[in-house]
Amino acid sequence: MAAPPVDHYEVLGVATTAGDDEIRRRYRFLALAFHPDRYSRNPEHHQLAEQQIKRINEAYRVLSDPAARAQFDTARQLLDSTAAARARSNLSVYASSLQDTAR
Repeated sequence: MAAPPVDHYEVLGVATTAGDDEIRRRYRFLALAFHPDRYSRNPEHHQLAEQQIKRINEAYRVLSDPAARAQFDTARQLLDSTAAARARSNLSVYASSLQDTAR
């Protein structure tokens, strides 16, 4: 089973309408908060911080590049519309099964 796609806006904790300055400020804040050197005394926390900083760096890489951000936004919208269509389909199947049961 494939891993769910990463929402870079969620990783950085910014809105989809966030500007470059807001994205940069949030990245710097999170990069300092999760820098692995801050957790060097505890190996488990150090490892978790390394994983988190990789996610933060990737999110910033995508959202700070206008072309990559546009591509990500397009893929995200397509995924959202596909998920909505799937949910409507599942709902109609559920509704028809309820109607069959009621008869």
